Amino acid sequence: MKKEKTYNRLSLLRKLKLIKQTQEINTLDTELKKISNISNELEEISKEISSDLSNGSISAWKLKSSSNFSSRVTEQLNIINNREKFISQEIFRAKKQLGKTHVQKIRIDKKAKDEKKINISILEEKRENLVPPIRK
Repeated sequence: MKKEKTYNRLSLLRKLKLIKQTQEINTLDTELKKISNISNELEEISKEISSDLSNGSISAWKLKSSSNFSSRVTEQLNIINNREKFISQEIFRAKKQLGKTHVQKIRIDKKAKDEKKINISILEEKRENLVPPIRK
């Protein structure tokens, strides 16, 4: 009985851990989507800047301003790409951990089920021993 309760508690803990890890993966996934959208927008801005510079004659002030803006966009794009790689690695790690936790939960559930069968068989034996033998 005692082991069965322990296994049930462990199973419940693993279930809670699975829920937390699933929420973590969902959060990371939504953040990855946001970062991808931002990255696409920054790439479009970068293309617009380069196309503006290639059009005809440009004043020195506009060239300097475009250059500064372009360097800032490139810097932000680099930061976003690094962040995207990091989040992808975190999602991979979290999914791997989720799989391990799921396997642990399955094993614990199996042990709890086996322990329950053992307890039932022990109780049946005790009941059979309590019944007095029938004499003929």
